[in-house]
Amino acid sequence: MFEINDYVMYGLTGACKVTDIRRDEEGYNKERKYYILSPIRETDSIIMIPIMNKDINMRKVISKEEAEELLSHMKDKQIDWIDDAKERAREYNELLKSGDSESWLLLIKALADEKLEKKEEGKKLSSSDDLILKSATNLLSGEFSVALDMDLDDVIPYIKKFL
Repeated sequence: MFEINDYVMYGLTGACKVTDIRRDEEGYNKERKYYILSPIRETDSIIMIPIMNKDINMRKVISKEEAEELLSHMKDKQIDWIDDAKERAREYNELLKSGDSESWLLLIKALADEKLEKKEEGKKLSSSDDLILKSATNLLSGEFSVALDMDLDDVIPYIKKFL
């Protein structure tokens, strides 16, 4: 169970702060308790998640130590590039949805390398690859911003030093 002021990763929304735990007095089921989440990228939004929902894709943000440990081993890790664009999109989207920080780092590494290679050839990354790269970057930067106590804008330049 999460507590008020905990930072959590919620699905593809990313890093959120638990701002409240309460019942929905005006809703259909007044007995049900909800986590009230505030996404760190959209501070004027709130998300209500039923506490008893066992299928929610929500976990605590990793610790500073876990973030530093992940980064320290990134130089030696990589994911395979899949030549078939449809298969790559399917596989990479699964990694994106996994909720796993290491998978996001590996996606960013692979897609950023491919983007650089394409740029040198005078080409662009495909739109589906670019969308996955942006999503992984947003998810990871939000989580690492909280874990490392950094501004969102400083996270990706910091992470790139380790890739």
